[in-house]
Amino acid sequence: MNDALQNATPVELPPSMTASKSFRCGDNSLVYVDFFSNGKQVHFRAEEDAPPKVLTSDAEGGPWSADGVTVKGDQQQITYTTDGASKTCKA
Repeated sequence: MNDALQNATPVELPPSMTASKSFRCGDNSLVYVDFFSNGKQVHFRAEEDAPPKVLTSDAEGGPWSADGVTVKGDQQQITYTTDGASKTCKA
């Protein structure tokens, strides 16, 4: 068993949430984004009480996308695209 443990694949813990931000967009709407420590995942909500969409990226810092939604940016400003329309929003 000791050999099996030494040769086992390293375990990677799931990322922790580093920030949960609300963003006000140019049309005065609000969106909500949770940022995670690995930089490859965010949770996006177009409504505060809606279940989050898990958006992922192959690279740290995005852009993150899934299910027809793409988010680019950081904890101060994002641009999100859904259904072909883009909005820029600030924290």
